[in-house]
Amino acid sequence: LFDVATKQLSKKVEVLNEQDISNTLWACAKLGHNSTEIFGATSQSIPKRLDEFTPQGISNVLWAYATLDIASPNLFDAIAHSAIDKLPKFSSQDIANSLWAYAKLGHESPQFFNAATQSSIKRLREFSSQHIAKSLWAHAKLDYNSPEFFDAVAAWTEKKFQTFNSQDIGKILLAYAKLGHKAPYLFETAKQTVIKKLPTFSLQNIVETLWAYATLGHDAPALFKEASRFVSGKLKTFNPKSLAVLLWSYAKLDNDAPELFDVATVSITKKLPAFSAQDISNVMWAYATLGYSAPKLFDAVMDTVIKKLSQFSSEELSKTLWSFAALDYNAPTLFDAAIPMVIKNLPDLSSKNIAETLWAYSKLNHPAPDLFNAAADSAIEDC
Repeated sequence: LFDVATKQLSKKVEVLNEQDISNTLWACAKLGHNSTEIFGATSQSIPKRLDEFTPQGISNVLWAYATLDIASPNLFDAIAHSAIDKLPKFSSQDIANSLWAYAKLGHESPQFFNAATQSSIKRLREFSSQHIAKSLWAHAKLDYNSPEFFDAVAAWTEKKFQTFNSQDIGKILLAYAKLGHKAPYLFETAKQTVIKKLPTFSLQNIVETLWAYATLGHDAPALFKEASRFVSGKLKTFNPKSLAVLLWSYAKLDNDAPELFDVATVSITKKLPAFSAQDISNVMWAYATLGYSAPKLFDAVMDTVIKKLSQFSSEELSKTLWSFAALDYNAPTLFDAAIPMVIKNLPDLSSKNIAETLWAYSKLNHPAPDLFNAAADSAIEDC
């Protein structure tokens, strides 16, 4: 019935008013109904009639397309151009949903984002925690760094975090970290709120929050200690990426968590075949950085790395070899297998990666004359 209705409406788009159009698209998105006919027809019709659309109508249209992952570059470009002048009439929800829609579809529109950011700064008191989280997420997703906006949000929200829900708190902190925007006082005041609300955080939100602190280099030992207690019994439910990010975060801030790593060892060993090269290198780096030895895990890692050697980037392999050496863990089969790949990738390795790789072979007294000669020749060529 719904399919028949949308097909009929798609033939009458030109006579529908703006509210009918925006409501129809919103309903389709809400029900997960991707009608190529109605979305195709409206993408052609709306740009010609944008003056008829209210801010809420525009926001609903953008939200509907983004929710159903329907890209329409011409429509989004037209709306961005038209909406700038209407931004003072947009509600905070309209602004947040619009920015979210552009980011969700990866549609860049710098002028619209800049204008929306300036409008938002003046009206932050109107924004709910969800609107703030959505707006920041959108900037981070499209890699739009707006220091003025992020500083204004930090100043406005730092005293209100205790009233925010856990999901919004996680998204806000994550956005700052993804853009590398430091907000020391915000992150400092957020720590106690996160600790108090930790049971309401999803496991993914916990991992992302810890990653945010680690990425920005903001120490939070009490938070990490409490998080370790909370997640240790739930690690078996973590996917490989989350496990790797979790352990990396602890190591990055040098947070000692032996019980967490002991439990993680069991989970990682069981799931190792599903780990990506990046995940494996991050896990090994975390164990090595904190000085944790796990022989059974390292044996399994050695075998897995050999099988997946071609999937490792130069940096990932360098980090993995360094980790084995840092823990004085001999892995002769792996180190032999890695030599041809390291030699091949020498031009792509940074001087730091080369130094770490050569140090690893030396530390374990693993003979690799061809590698050292190739590294020397490469260094001479760079001079």
